[in-house]
Amino acid sequence: GGAALFASLPAHAAFRIVYLAALVGAVLAVRNLNRLPSAPAPPAPPPRSMAGRALQLCLRRGRFRHYLALMLTGSIVSSPLAAFTIYYLKVEHGLPSSALMLFTAAQFGGQIAGTWSIRHLIDAIPLPRFFQVAVALTGAVDLFWLALLNGADALIPWLAVAYFVFGMGVDMTNVAHFTYLPELSPEEDRPITIAIFTSALGLLSGVAPML
Repeated sequence: GGAALFASLPAHAAFRIVYLAALVGAVLAVRNLNRLPSAPAPPAPPPRSMAGRALQLCLRRGRFRHYLALMLTGSIVSSPLAAFTIYYLKVEHGLPSSALMLFTAAQFGGQIAGTWSIRHLIDAIPLPRFFQVAVALTGAVDLFWLALLNGADALIPWLAVAYFVFGMGVDMTNVAHFTYLPELSPEEDRPITIAIFTSALGLLSGVAPML
């Protein structure tokens, strides 16, 4: 739908419709979430102890610190890819916005396919296997872009496939990540653990493309 809008309307008009649709979707999502039954809230640590506890988790040697360092490094390396590819295809190859929207749709299609393919396997196969498959998929996409940057223009017709595969890799990483994350700390520290990861990864995902 977004690709059709950008192909048939001026950019500003297409953006207005896209943002309006996003606003309507957000309102409907909040309305439906408010209708869900409430689950019992986990015990909350005293606010005064949260900063010290978060710092202790980050500095203490263990699986949490090791995994946090790995994920932050991966975020610095991988998060600029989406912004770079859009800019490169727009400026260097002159592809229209409608084509870029189709590639984005292909990436989301890959994420849906990734979730569908592992939903029955996540509890039956050792979790490291999903991380390994995800790294292999995203690594293949990185090699694809490296070849394209070195003049392999014959790969341009395969861009939608590359975006689809990248979406599968991203989704497998996310599913494995949120399955593994609760195992890294005691139950009483899980809210702080998730907060640290979410804030740190979100911050780096915004800063890394600019750097």
